[in-house]
Amino acid sequence: MKSLMAFVLLIASLSSFAGTQEVLQAIADNANVGNGDAEVSKKSFTAAEGSKLIKYWKGRWDNCTFSKPYTSNKAAFNAVKEYGFDEDTAKALAKLEKSGKIAKVFGFETDHDIACSQMWINVYTTDGYALEIWYGMGD
Repeated sequence: MKSLMAFVLLIASLSSFAGTQEVLQAIADNANVGNGDAEVSKKSFTAAEGSKLIKYWKGRWDNCTFSKPYTSNKAAFNAVKEYGFDEDTAKALAKLEKSGKIAKVFGFETDHDIACSQMWINVYTTDGYALEIWYGMGD
């Protein structure tokens, strides 16, 4: 579990003085990804990008059942909180959305079987950055 200090630093980094890349990196650094990963890159969302992402992960986890992409940011953030067990990241993403910096959120998850407990969420910003989080909760 993250310490209270890490959470305070994360929220402080979301101030209007921090640049988007720094804010996303702070979220990535503090995300509770389990066996997964989080990274920031310069990338914008396209439908082709979404299809490519799903195809890539289905290829790596071909024995798992995948959900359809989340239909709203709220659904995605709730999945981060509930399925990813990462309330701090869900709060940070909601704050980023409230600031008007999110252009698109794209994500999906696998079934909740222990061998397939995976979740992916990509947050694309209005200025061309992407926060890509993979929650690897299974084996």
